[in-house]
Order: sequence, then C-alpha cells, then structure tokens
Amino acid sequence: MATYTREQVVIDSLQGASQTMTHETIQVTKTATMSNGTMILADRTEAAGGDLAANIVYVIDDVAITNTDITTNDVLTVSAVSGLDWVKFNSNALKIGSTALTSGQVTTFAKKTQAV
Repeated sequence: MATYTREQVVIDSLQGASQTMTHETIQVTKTATMSNGTMILADRTEAAGGDLAANIVYVIDDVAITNTDITTNDVLTVSAVSGLDWVKFNSNALKIGSTALTSGQVTTFAKKTQAV
C-alpha cells in the first residue's frame, strides 16, 4: 500500500475552530507548479508574489494535489484553507507555486494571517 507524506500546512487552529470552519473544498486547474501549500486567489488560480499582502483567499492543504496521475490543466477538487485568520500556518510549507516563501514574504503574509 502506498503511503503519502506531506509537510503539514496547518500547525494549529484557534480554539473552537473545526476543519469545517477553516477549510473548503474548491476546484482548481492544476498548473505545473501547484502543490500542497500553494496559495490561491479568489478566482481559484495560483497566486503570485505581489498577491501576498491582500489577495490570498485559499491555501491548498490536500495530499491529492501531489498524485502523479494528475497532470497540468487537469481540473480537480482539493481541500483548501479558507479561514486564513483561524489557523496557524507552518511557514515552511507555504508556497507561491512550488517555491517556498522567503522570510520577507512570510512576514508580509503573516500581517494578514498567523504564519509562524
């Protein structure tokens, strides 16, 4: 049996917040750089570096995105963090596309959320 491992995107949620309060199921079109921890805009497309201050609405938190059967331009349904201010993020897992955030980008995103 195959075992999937992934870096934990959410470290903790605020007291009383359940996954139904912090996550939504969304449809995205897979890009070549999309992975677990990728930041997503309201239109469900991949975020760019300039979007960190205000425009991030979702963060993918789903091992399914790493399935090797999924290819670029496939439309898939994934679990994504939507309650950005209800969770504490593992900043090492956050990405723009497949690129981890720099410390400056984490600081910018943390002003909106609780990225540690």
